Amino acid sequence: MPNRYVVSILMKNNKVFRDLICRLRNTFLLFCTLFVFDSRAQTLPGTRFVKIINYSVLPESGYSLNDVRSQKHNSFHTQSMQPSKTDAYWIKLNIYNPYPNNELYVFALSQQINYKLYHFDAISNAWVSQSVGLNAYTGIRMHGKVPVTLAAKALNTFYLRVDVQDLRSYNVNLNPALVFEKKLSYDTNEQMVVAAYIICCFILFSFALYNLYLFYIFKDKAYLYYVVVQVGAIIYLTADKLIMNIFLPLKVYNMYADGIGRVYYMDINLFFEHIGVVIMLCGFVRFTQTFLNTRVAAPLYHKLLNIHFYVYIIIEVIPCLIIISGLYFLQITPLVNIYILIMVASCVAAAIAIYRKGQRIAKYFLSAYLLPMIFTSGAALYNIVYNAGSPYLPEAAIISQIFTLAIALVARVKIINEELRKKDIEAVQLAADVKLAEYQRLLAEEENKTINLTIALEKEHNQLLKQQLESNQRELMGNSLHLQQKNRLLADLTEKVHKMDAGTLYANNEALKSIQSTLKDGRYLDDEWDKFKLHFEQVHPDFFKSLLKQHPNLTKYELRLYAYFHINLSTKEIAAMLNIAPSSVRQAKARLNKKMNSR
Repeated sequence: MPNRYVVSILMKNNKVFRDLICRLRNTFLLFCTLFVFDSRAQTLPGTRFVKIINYSVLPESGYSLNDVRSQKHNSFHTQSMQPSKTDAYWIKLNIYNPYPNNELYVFALSQQINYKLYHFDAISNAWVSQSVGLNAYTGIRMHGKVPVTLAAKALNTFYLRVDVQDLRSYNVNLNPALVFEKKLSYDTNEQMVVAAYIICCFILFSFALYNLYLFYIFKDKAYLYYVVVQVGAIIYLTADKLIMNIFLPLKVYNMYADGIGRVYYMDINLFFEHIGVVIMLCGFVRFTQTFLNTRVAAPLYHKLLNIHFYVYIIIEVIPCLIIISGLYFLQITPLVNIYILIMVASCVAAAIAIYRKGQRIAKYFLSAYLLPMIFTSGAALYNIVYNAGSPYLPEAAIISQIFTLAIALVARVKIINEELRKKDIEAVQLAADVKLAEYQRLLAEEENKTINLTIALEKEHNQLLKQQLESNQRELMGNSLHLQQKNRLLADLTEKVHKMDAGTLYANNEALKSIQSTLKDGRYLDDEWDKFKLHFEQVHPDFFKSLLKQHPNLTKYELRLYAYFHINLSTKEIAAMLNIAPSSVRQAKARLNKKMNSR
């Protein structure tokens, strides 16, 4: 009766009974799992990630999967993997799934190390394997990811053969964590990454295509270098999001392990990621030089940016080629990122220097470059401090530069249009100046024609004057000769009268004397001199006036004598005209010169 009463009470409260039965069952199964199967078995929690850091390993010794499965539990030891001792290690992993449904997860190692995963496939009822890592092509974006299924309410066993032969030259201890991520979370993240990649690439490609069209229209290299930056950004995003793992299944890589067991590597994705960064930054340096016109506005900064351009290519590309070729693994991350900071600072300094010179274009450049500069500098500092890439800052720099530099280019177009309008006004003014200059040229030609005509008329007039002068000169010479003949005739007449006076006509002495006096006075008649003077002044205007102005004490006789000298009459001719001896003429000339030179 009491037993029936207890049972009836329990049956009345079915909810409590079911809960009690479920708890007892789970406790029993967990006890069986821990005691019967493996004391190191892991129970699957309900979290998004499962990270296992404590596990045992078995050094490789030519084992097959069956050999490893047959190994006793004590053959696995909790120790680090040492690449210098063996090429591979085996890991046995037991995970109990307490849930009533199969759980879908994605498995990976926390470090990029090649491995092969073995697990039991219930469908084929056989053990299957999958090689994962840098030396295997899985057709998915992420290296080292393997989708697995954990059977419901069962103990799931996995075997991993971790290949460490790529790191055997490094004497380090490796302890990669074993990570399980729920497949739903993984797929959601993959969809978000791919969608974000497609959207970013579409925006980058659209802006690049549009600016390529603008370059074709305006022939401005700033647009071309902007396109180069966008192409570099597309390459970087494609490599950073590991998209090339899908399209380029190349097994080219190199690995390195530091002293504390951290593994670094470079594969085709990381190589193109560096190339994308080189294209972006070098394109941006050229964009800065062209946008700011540093060749003219800041020649020293132009040369400095040219040096940065070539030095950065050398310190980034050459080490990447050495690493990817397998020759040597160079640690270039700190140096490269420090130099990126120097390049960023140089671009800012160039813009500030040009802005101080009063160029508005530098203000737009600095405003547009602010956000990309902050994100780029932050990404470089993150790499320097943590020796690892920032998950968001490079993408933020790329997205921000798409829009900010585009705005800067729009401002540049505005400034160029304003300059073009000013040049149009200057062109109109220049055209008006050209028309004015042409009018002035035509006016000058007309003036030149007038002047030439005047010169021709003056020349003709001068020719007439010269002819008239020559005629007057000839007339003057003729009058001079006539006067000379007249004076000679008078002299002869005087001589004859003198003879008469001396010979036969002595009785009429007074009459002869009167005749002689008349003849003598006739040689100096004023009308003859006035006539000569008139002709002389026609040939030599204002001659006597100028001479008297310079020598006002000259006598009439001296003026006449100087005039004869001026027309180059000889001493004999002057003596005949004045009816004096040639010696008297020479004496008179000497006295005249002395008198004129004494002033």
